[in-house]
Amino acid sequence: MPRAFALFAVALAVLAQAPERVRNLAAAADQKMREEHFADAARDYEALLRLRPDDSEVRFALGVCYTQLDRLAEAAT
Repeated sequence: MPRAFALFAVALAVLAQAPERVRNLAAAADQKMREEHFADAARDYEALLRLRPDDSEVRFALGVCYTQLDRLAEAAT
């Protein structure tokens, strides 16, 4: 799971410049991932992508969640 934890450092840098709603949602998603609640984290990351569709860090985090949930086809996209 080391890749997932590397996401948090990247996410923190991105979030420092994000609107409050995005920061709160991302913080909640990151916390859920740390707690290994991957389905809940995936829902939050999906919501983040609706707000920031070009955010590659969020897309990567969502892929990690999908991988942990054995949703490999979705993780690949």
